[in-house]
Amino acid sequence: MCKFFKKLFKCLAVLAAIAGACAAAYYAVKKFMDKKEASCEDFVPCECCDCDDVEVEPAVEAAEEAPAEEAAE
Repeated sequence: MCKFFKKLFKCLAVLAAIAGACAAAYYAVKKFMDKKEASCEDFVPCECCDCDDVEVEPAVEAAEEAPAEEAAE
């Protein structure tokens, strides 16, 4: 009878260890994902890179005007 309880408690201990490892892995992944989502939500774009100050290159302007000239013909 004593051997039966020893085996039962060993099985319960193994199951508890597996459940604990799964819970720790779940907690670590959840904490990492929450931190990753928070970093994306708190993103504030830099004001030093405004699009108004950027000059368009002449080659780009010519490429944009070319379809308009073809449509006029």
